[in-house]
Amino acid sequence: MKNKFLLSMLLMGVLGGIIYYNEKTYNPLNATDFQKLFPNYRGNVDKIYGKDFIGLSFHNELFELYLYKMMENVSINENYPKFEEWEKNEIINKKENSSTWKKCPMDIKEKEKFKDVIDSEVFKQDMYGKNFNAILNDSNNYYTYVYINELEYYFFLFNKDKEELYYIRRKGW
Repeated sequence: MKNKFLLSMLLMGVLGGIIYYNEKTYNPLNATDFQKLFPNYRGNVDKIYGKDFIGLSFHNELFELYLYKMMENVSINENYPKFEEWEKNEIINKKENSSTWKKCPMDIKEKEKFKDVIDSEVFKQDMYGKNFNAILNDSNNYYTYVYINELEYYFFLFNKDKEELYYIRRKGW
């Protein structure tokens, strides 16, 4: 009986370790995604932060923030990205539901689309989220997005001075 208990505890510990490792190493953007965003991307990026604001959800996240450090200079091309689809969602009305890189700050109409995330208290209390609005209002930076609907959208903010990319995913609420 004691051996069965120890074995089950060991298996639960191993399973917990695997789940924890998968959560910490999960990366929603791959090389193909970065190539869609930056015309001269050559494969050198480091994920420095990721936070799921809803909690443990096994990669079907509802609201999360990722921060990437570009390890090489990338250029912003205002004809990029050319979103045809994103995260298996085909973008039908490209002009209304996605954008190419635009200089910050955002206009009022576009800011309204994303205000529920940008103005949320949990986002403002996060160590990287609290600087987000300052970066978004700096005219040296750029943003782009994919807007599926009010429950699902993807927002990118590029901090040009630090060569950092903020990626917000919202998939429901």
